[in-house]
Amino acid sequence: MKALLQFHLRVGARVAIRSFIPLFTAVLVAIMIQMYPVAAVISIALRAYAARPTMEETMLMVAAALVLPVWAVSRLALGMNGWMKHLPISRVGNRRGLTLALLIVQMPFAVGLLLLAVVAHAHGLSVTVPMIRWGLILAAGACAAAPVHRQWLTAPVSLAAAFLSVQAADGLIISAAGLLVVADLFAGPVRRLRRRPPKSSAGPLLDFRISWRALGWRALGCYALGVVPVAAMALFISNNELTGTVADGAGRFGTAIALLVVISGMARRLAVRRPPWPLARSFPWSAGQRVAGDALFLGLHALPLLILGALVNPTATVEACALVPLLSIRAAGCMRQMPARRTGEGRFVAEGIFFAGSSALSAWALLFWLAAAFPAFRAAREAEARQKVTRWLELHYATAGDSQSWSD
Repeated sequence: MKALLQFHLRVGARVAIRSFIPLFTAVLVAIMIQMYPVAAVISIALRAYAARPTMEETMLMVAAALVLPVWAVSRLALGMNGWMKHLPISRVGNRRGLTLALLIVQMPFAVGLLLLAVVAHAHGLSVTVPMIRWGLILAAGACAAAPVHRQWLTAPVSLAAAFLSVQAADGLIISAAGLLVVADLFAGPVRRLRRRPPKSSAGPLLDFRISWRALGWRALGCYALGVVPVAAMALFISNNELTGTVADGAGRFGTAIALLVVISGMARRLAVRRPPWPLARSFPWSAGQRVAGDALFLGLHALPLLILGALVNPTATVEACALVPLLSIRAAGCMRQMPARRTGEGRFVAEGIFFAGSSALSAWALLFWLAAAFPAFRAAREAEARQKVTRWLELHYATAGDSQSWSD
């Protein structure tokens, strides 16, 4: 039994540590955005340790005690019906160990309550009875969230105990503890939780999922840089009071540069974090399909910049859409050369600047660049087919693209 208690204590502590950082950050941000943070903390402490909280405060207390156990129950209970059934432990003991782990998960919340107790005691409030009340509320939250066979009975009884411990007089708090004992006696063993069905391979979207997982939230940095040319374009048109074809030319140039910044940044990150790998050649995808998938992925990620540019100059932004196919395909082709050549991205950026400049001078040039997307696709497909994915590139090796590297 001692080993079981130690196991559940350690598991609950690990889950509590995982919840501490986001919980602490959210609470800290909520307090710091107040006009008077110290006064906000004092107000929270006085309400948390008031002699008779209001009904709204009671509901908030009970809800707060349920957040962490409900979040952690799926992480703690999946293994309860597995190898642990072979241990010489009763099913009731197994369930009580899980309830103890759910109670330990609330340690970050309990530490915050202790700090609030210090503040409330410094302002003249008695914190002994309210601390007992909070202990019953936390225990009720763990009992209500435990996935037992009779949860339809234990959850309402546990919540009733939490409400009774807050609203009843000090001498009747023992009745709330009695309700928790009743809930424990009638809870029964842990019920079997259904595992989530495994996700499908996503079929044709598998390539997109791989690329998105490699890119992740790093796309936000590309978007942050892409906003700069759009903002500069808006200021240039507004400050110089440009109208007509001149304003449209400036709008096409600014939008094209924004598209170039976003697409080149994402292509460079994909080339590093998702380099060509031999397994992709065993999938039923041709070289043209792989290039088209990367080009479509990059082109779709350029849509937010087009929407932003349309707010400044709708006509120029619609015209600049003709550059998206060529830029996306050229970026997909240069991605095949970036791991081997340091000039892969630089050549694409130079080409993109030329495309943007010619489009700014004349809108008719966009028709030529739109037609140029077809030979660009053929060149990118040939570059993909000629790749030697087993070649070792020691001088240009980046640990960020190695999923087995421990140093990144």
